Order: sequence, then C-alpha cells, then structure tokens
Amino acid sequence: MKTLVLLFIAALVGGCSGLTGDGDDISPITSKIILQVAETYPQYDAASAPVPTLLLETSEAYECCNYIIVSQIHTLGPVLGVQISGAKLPGHICLTALGPAQAKFVIPGLAEFTHIVVWNRGQTDWYELAVADSTFRLTPEAGSFTEVRDTLVWRFPKMSLVYTCGTRTEDSCLCTRFRDSLLSHINLQPIRIPDEGYWPYPRQSMGYYYDMKSQVFRYNDASEFEIAGDVLAAFKWTMLDGHSGVGIELRNWRNERHASWLIPVSSDPGE
Repeated sequence: MKTLVLLFIAALVGGCSGLTGDGDDISPITSKIILQVAETYPQYDAASAPVPTLLLETSEAYECCNYIIVSQIHTLGPVLGVQISGAKLPGHICLTALGPAQAKFVIPGLAEFTHIVVWNRGQTDWYELAVADSTFRLTPEAGSFTEVRDTLVWRFPKMSLVYTCGTRTEDSCLCTRFRDSLLSHINLQPIRIPDEGYWPYPRQSMGYYYDMKSQVFRYNDASEFEIAGDVLAAFKWTMLDGHSGVGIELRNWRNERHASWLIPVSSDPGE
C-alpha cells in the first residue's frame, strides 16, 4: 500500500504543480490544517440521511470567517487525495468575525478508500482510513502540516434518536418525567454513548441552569418517531404549563426533530 501511496503522490505532484483558481487571490496556508472524517447533512436544517464527509480547517483564524481552503479531490484506486492550493476570500465579501478557513467534501463512496493523502506546496501527509458500519478511524502514517481532529469518529446509529432536556435547577425532575412518559408509549432500546471518540449527537443540553446528559435510543419503525412528537406535545400541555426555562428536544438520525419550544401554544393535542 505504501508503494501505491507514493505513486499517487508522484502523479499528484507531477500533474498539479501550479495553483488552481485565481492565483492572485489565493494566499498560502502556513498554519496546521486539521482533518476530520464524519457524517454530516447536506443541509444543516433539512431532514435527510447523513453522508460521509471530509472536513478541512486551518488552525489559524482569519479576519473574515468565510475564508475557504481552495482544494481539489483526486482518486487513484483506494487512495483519496486532496490537493490544497491555499486560502481565499470568496467574492471579496468579508463576514466580519474571526474564523478558520474551511473546506468540505461530501464523499458517499468513502468506504471504497483505505488511505487519504493531502498535498500542499511540496509537502505531503497521508493517513490510513478505516470505514465501518458504526465508525470512521483516521490514523496518521506520515505528516508534518496536517493533524487529525478525532482519530475515532462514531457514525449516527440508524433508526436512533437523541433526547436532550434542560430546565431550571428546581425543575430538573421534568426531564425524568418526560423520559418515563416517552418509554411508556414507545418501545425504545437504549444506546450507550461511548466515552472515547467523537460522538455525532450532542452529549448534553446546553444553556440551562440544569443540563441533562443526553440519552440515545433506537426505535423500530419511522412512525414511532412521529408518535414521540405527539407524546412531547401532550407532555408540554399537561406538565409544562407554568414552567418557564424548559427545553425538551427529540432529534433523530435523519435530522428530523421535535422541540417543546416549537409546539404551538394555541394547539392542544388533546382536543
């Protein structure tokens, strides 16, 4: 495999000696480039199945948060290559907040590859890639200008949902009460959240006086997630009246969600 990687590097360097795009607008990247392989959604706020994605980000923050990493994908057998040309401000429009330059490549056939090679201005790093049903693992084999954010990344468990709950401190019992109500209506199997690696669901709610640790469950049929939304609506009407600062959310592996704050106050599910 090392021989194939070296042949790929030679072909990449020989065929891509210059910068791509508008050279005058591209600045060299001198900071570390951080890689991650993870599942993402094509649109962050739309329902869809998650897709394997290669994410790149500079360790340096730029004066505009919309800088991009100018890059291209190349393939040779089981080797996935990334040629980096530099960083660029697209359209000369600056979103005035500090942030890294970024690039994102959706790669549905990621399981076909065993190595990722990154090339930037004469420097070459490569990683071993292992794709399983439940995880991605990206292990450095040779590197100088890149690093991996998380060696082990968990994929979204299919037919799963995450339950998050945040309240005022004195109302924390509401989180347990809703969980008990949910489990009394739907046959859900708990999924243990691993301690190691990057987990795709949030590990707890955020921004409340009491932030419950997330709970993840597997369900058997898509209709059960809709039933879970009905259970949440009923719980809001019967249990949350008079309780402010409570946020309960159910989100599934397809990026569909039911949230207590999105349930219309004027629509009683019991009517």
